[in-house]
Amino acid sequence: MAREPGARRPRAVRLGVPAAIVLILAVVALWRVQTPGEEARPTSPAILKPIATLVDVLADNTVGREASIERVPVLSVVNERLFLAGDFDHTPVYVTIDPSVTAAVKPGERVTLIGRVEAAPDAAVAEHDWGVDEGVARAIRGAGVYLNAREVRPTQ
Repeated sequence: MAREPGARRPRAVRLGVPAAIVLILAVVALWRVQTPGEEARPTSPAILKPIATLVDVLADNTVGREASIERVPVLSVVNERLFLAGDFDHTPVYVTIDPSVTAAVKPGERVTLIGRVEAAPDAAVAEHDWGVDEGVARAIRGAGVYLNAREVRPTQ
C-alpha cells in the first residue's frame, strides 16, 4: 500500500526512528568509554622508576625496588662490606656492598650507588652474616631497610 503524497507518517515512525538512533549512539558511547561505576583496569602492571634519592629508600613500600642514587656522602664505614650513607639533615641509610663487588669506600667521599632496597634482617642474622656488633645490628633492624649495592663508584 503506497502512501499518498503529502500524507503524514504515523506518529510511531516520526518519534521512534530518532529515539532509536539516540539509543544506539548512547550504547556505543558507553561501550567505548565505560559504563557508569566501572573502574578503569590497567592493562599492564605499573612500572616503577628506580629510586633516585637516598631519602626515598626509607619511605614505605620500597622493599624490592631498584635504586640508582648519585653523589651519596659516606658518613662512616662499619666494615669492608657495610657503611652508613646520607646527609646529616636526613636519616642515614645502611648500605651493604654485594660480595661480588670489589669496592672500598672512605668516610667523607661521595659515591654513586646502584642496587636494591632490602628488608633489614633480624639483629642476630646481621651480627652473624655481616660481622657487626649487637648495637649496629639493632640499629640496622630499627631502620627497617637497607640498600644492597651491586655497584659502588666514587664520584666528585
